[in-house]
Amino acid sequence: MRGKATKVARHFLIAAALAGAVFAAPVDARKKAPPPPPPAPVIPQAHSGDAAIDAFYFYDRSGTPIWLRDDAGRQAAAKVAEILDRAPIDGLIEGPALAATVRSAIAGGTLNDDAAISIAWLKYVRALKAPVSGVQFGDAHLMLAQPTAKQALSELLAAPSMLVHVSQVAAVNPLYSTIREQALASGLASDPRVRATLDRLRLLPATGKVILVDVASAQLWMLENGQPM
Repeated sequence: MRGKATKVARHFLIAAALAGAVFAAPVDARKKAPPPPPPAPVIPQAHSGDAAIDAFYFYDRSGTPIWLRDDAGRQAAAKVAEILDRAPIDGLIEGPALAATVRSAIAGGTLNDDAAISIAWLKYVRALKAPVSGVQFGDAHLMLAQPTAKQALSELLAAPSMLVHVSQVAAVNPLYSTIREQALASGLASDPRVRATLDRLRLLPATGKVILVDVASAQLWMLENGQPM
């Protein structure tokens, strides 16, 4: 009788253990389940109407501003507006209108405003690098090349000072900036002869050595960093 009771008790213990394992399995499974992945970060997007500019802000800047991120950037943006005010002499007729856009964007402070400043800057840089009419090149690599949005903005961001970079790009070279300032001071900004001269002077690099032939005076100049040697 005792053996039979022992056998029944043993079967009862085994059944209880199996039942415990069945109920414990889901609990253990829940403990071992990995946590859900964190939500993907939302990158702010610029909607400037220029696909290349918007792509730069998304992929290269992760939705962060260029000009309106700090006081130094705002100073550079204000300098851009100042430069655009007299940009018609540089070949950018819409310069004054773009200057007004830049000033409004500085006051706005949004990512789209920041992108509007970048568009204005890119238009100015491209105007300075536009092909010069009536000039032929034996080596195509010497021709002026208009930068892409990525190139122009990457160079701007790589500069130690955005304000200094903006000023240097706008200066073009010492001869160009000197004649431009004299023309503006004399009220000759719209003189086609001045514009034609500035167009050709855009071909001279700001740094390095250059030989310049002045056909009108039949003189040959050697320049280093824009200064006669």
